[in-house]
Amino acid sequence: MNPVEQVSEKRVVELTRTLVETPSETGKEKKIGDWLITFFEKLGLSQVTRLPVEEAGDTVYAVLKGGDGPKLMLNFHIDTFDAFDGWETPPFKIVEKEGRLYGLGAHDMKGGAACALAALEAIIESGVKLSGDLIVSGTSDEEYWSRGAH
Repeated sequence: MNPVEQVSEKRVVELTRTLVETPSETGKEKKIGDWLITFFEKLGLSQVTRLPVEEAGDTVYAVLKGGDGPKLMLNFHIDTFDAFDGWETPPFKIVEKEGRLYGLGAHDMKGGAACALAALEAIIESGVKLSGDLIVSGTSDEEYWSRGAH
């Protein structure tokens, strides 16, 4: 079964909604890190790890075991800027208007993170055998110094 065909737009929107509705301004990523750890554990990933990052929020990663071939990483950042004044919609709530999703981090980068997580689910559900490990990481502090990616 082709994993790409298993990724549904509905699931990506659902994951985006969950991520946007979990505030994670830079330095305050603990709650979203907790959510990611639970998500990874429910999928049965190995090496589910929280890496403390000095003066920043934590980075979280996990591994979907594959064969001995080359490894692939799906990486995204989990922090956003602060919710500043001037939002026309509630920043921590997904609002759909004219086929677009609005919410703090929906574009940068929680929508992308949702795509990566939906792809991960589809790979697992398809039963495809990976030639190498798939590492999935949510890094902290991208909006300022990217300390979580070092």
